[in-house]
Amino acid sequence: MRTRETAPVGSPCWTDLWTSDVEGSGNFYGALFGWQALAPNPEFGGYLMFTHNGVPVAGAMGDMGDMPANDA
Repeated sequence: MRTRETAPVGSPCWTDLWTSDVEGSGNFYGALFGWQALAPNPEFGGYLMFTHNGVPVAGAMGDMGDMPANDA
């Protein structure tokens, strides 16, 4: 995976994943991109970060229990 210091205007810079299988997603994207899935953070509802070479590159979230999804 390439690393760059700047990005063209309008290019994606972050991605979030809402998944029913947090552990499986961590394993999948770790193998696919070489990302490391950090432990889900209970303080932030189980949100987890993916890093590449120690740099945060993406996030993921599992089931939020009773919290309704945003209907936007």
